[in-house]
This record gives sequence, structure tokens and C-alpha cells, in this order.
Amino acid sequence: MQMKKSNQMNDLKHLFKLIRFKNLMIILSIQLLIKFCIVNQFIDNYSLNWIEYILYLIATITIVAAGYIINDIYDVEADLINKKNDVLVNKHINEKKAFRYYFIFNLTGIVCSLIVSMLLNKLYLSLIFIYFVFALWHYSKKLKKSFLIGNIQVSFLVALSIINIIIFDITLENINNENKFYAQIILIYASFSFITTLIREINKDIEDVKGDLTINALTLPIKIGIKKSATLNCYFIILTVIFIACIQYLQLKELFLSNNSWGVNSFSISYCFALQILLLKLLYKTYNSKSKSDFIYNSKLSKKIMVIGILSIPFFTFIYA
Repeated sequence: MQMKKSNQMNDLKHLFKLIRFKNLMIILSIQLLIKFCIVNQFIDNYSLNWIEYILYLIATITIVAAGYIINDIYDVEADLINKKNDVLVNKHINEKKAFRYYFIFNLTGIVCSLIVSMLLNKLYLSLIFIYFVFALWHYSKKLKKSFLIGNIQVSFLVALSIINIIIFDITLENINNENKFYAQIILIYASFSFITTLIREINKDIEDVKGDLTINALTLPIKIGIKKSATLNCYFIILTVIFIACIQYLQLKELFLSNNSWGVNSFSISYCFALQILLLKLLYKTYNSKSKSDFIYNSKLSKKIMVIGILSIPFFTFIYA
């Protein structure tokens, strides 16, 4: 009995690792922050009630979890070289069982998205989640091994998961002059998530060069070399710093005009400066990276920068409110 309980706990532990539970909690946190710190605070006549919103969250989280599972299934060969200690499929979870999890999570997500879409009388919205399922499968099966396209695809999907809040909860027909401003704020966060995810994905490709070579992948660092890929990433980091500087310019402009607007205060401007300092640190580290451990550090730092950027939402909101 004790042995059976122990095996069940191990199975659960391996499943949580397979679906990247910590990453799912970050995605869940982003969705909750935007919902309760922007949409519910400032948007008139938002669409989703409690039940609909919970179903929307379940659809988002389960489909992303399925995406992580299919990625691990198709990545076993390369992962045995790149991170053999972290391989789960065919080691702790057999492939058949992993596929079963994949279908269960996807089915759950699609059913929840269909219910939400029907409750909103907009069945066509469920096609967005069906697109997510296909895009994550296609990324894992084909695009991940391709030159830059896979990186852009996964970055776009991260951004789309944020834009989805505008489509489902604010709705395009409900965007009046005031709501348009807050929809644009959400788009700014989506853009920030896109570029920081792209930076991280390129770093991860550089980390995984050795394993990717064995499966004949044509990722960015394999095609143009590690040094050139790192240099390209430096340009993306500089672009992100400029992107934040543009936001600071608008903040300062509004501040001096004494037009009290969302996120316009000395704290929010300082927060952006702190984010830029972290990005400049990432720029320095990326430019001087030589070993795999350096690029692993860069991947972790870029993920932290994205999370810290998103965490500005409650600070900006409640200082403004």
C-alpha cells in the first residue's frame, strides 16, 4: 500500500515536471494580473463572468501544458544529449502515456474553449484555441528545428495568449476611446512578452546546439553560428531597451503635462529604469558568453526580466488607482 502511494506521488511529480508546472503558474499569474488589475479595474462592460473566466483559464493552461508535453515527446533524442538528467519521456513516463496526457489536456482545453465561446454566442472564438493546439504541435514537430521561424512562432503564441484577453474579455466591438487606451496597454505587455520570449528562445537554441546537430536541425546558431546568433540577440536586447525608453518618454510627457494616466508616476518611470538596467546586464552577459553555462544563465535572466516586466501591472495599477 505504501509502495503504491509512493509510486503515485512519483507519477504526479513527473507529470508536474512534464507540463512545466512552474511555467504554467507564471502564465496563470499573467492572466490573473491583467484580468484583475486592468480589465476589471478600468474596462466598462467586460464580457467574461466568473464561470466563463475560469473556463477560459482552464482552456489556456491545459493547452499550454499539452504543448510542453508534445515538445518533450518529439525532443527526446536531442534532450538525451542536451539535458539527459531532465529527460522524462521513455525514462519516467512512457511515450504512450505521454501521448495520452497530451490528448487529455488538449481535449479539456478545446471543450472549455467551446463552452466559453458558446456562452458568449461567438463560437468562432474557439478557433483561436484550436489554432493554439495545431501551432504548438507544428512547432514541436517541424518548426522547432527550423531557422528562426520556430522562435518567432513560439514568441507569437506567448504574445497571443495575452492578446486573447482583449478578444475574449474586452471584445473588439466594446473598444471605445477609453477602453482602447487599456487595450493598447495590454498590447504593450504582449509586445514585451514577444521580444523577451524571442531573446530567451534564441539563447535556448544556442544552449542546445550539440543535441540539435544530432537530429539535423537547422536552428539559428547551427545555420549562422553561435557568435552571430548571440550578436543578433544583442540587437534584440537593445531593441527592447529602446522600446522601454519610448514608453518612458510617453510617461514623462504625460507627467509634465499633469495628465493623470495609467502608469504615469515617478515610481513607474523608475521601475522602467530598473528593467533597463537588467536588460543591459543581459546585453553584457550575452555579448561575453562563451560556454553553455553562460547561455543557460542568459536564458534564466531573460525569463526573470519578462516576469519582472509583467509584475509591474499591479504596481502601476494601484498607484494610479
